[in-house]
Amino acid sequence: MLGVEPSGWSQRGDVRQSRPASSDRRGTSVPNLHRALHPEFVDSLLHREFTRDGKRLTLDVTRSGHVVQFDLGSVRIAEVLADQAEEFPEIHQLFAHRIGGERSEKHQPAAGINYQTCFQVERMPGEVFFHLHDELRRDGEKNGVLHVLQPLDRLGLSPLTFIDLQARSGSFLVHAYHTYPDEYAVVKTQTLIEFGA
Repeated sequence: MLGVEPSGWSQRGDVRQSRPASSDRRGTSVPNLHRALHPEFVDSLLHREFTRDGKRLTLDVTRSGHVVQFDLGSVRIAEVLADQAEEFPEIHQLFAHRIGGERSEKHQPAAGINYQTCFQVERMPGEVFFHLHDELRRDGEKNGVLHVLQPLDRLGLSPLTFIDLQARSGSFLVHAYHTYPDEYAVVKTQTLIEFGA
């Protein structure tokens, strides 16, 4: 589907660090840049690259979220889901929002290139969260990219990141899920980038 070997598509990351609880942070933000993000800004726990129709998508799972970079030739877009304490360049930002509730954005950074995203934090009762967390983990073990972090305490449920990528002729669609077990919360993002065939 992406023009990569099947072994490069369904990957499970190494357990390395725990995700900070959102109550320990000033909040999560989504700064989006109309350019590539310099590697010094990305503390990657898991890195993958995919290509389709000569366009490249680079995915980095980070401790506090993800960085998805789209290289469309003359246009580069970096989508970052990160702790607000992390600093990113403000030059060339398309937008930056604190995560909370549901938000959507739509931009056309160049002729023939459309970028749409929506993101939200969903808090739920424990029983519903545990079911959703298990379902995401099972899905991630079969498809997409799964990275499991260490729990905040040794008996706790491990936070995870599951990213499902669909590449079609002329577009990338990225669904990302980041779980916060101590808060019974899931941060969800959905991004569509259309670049023509």
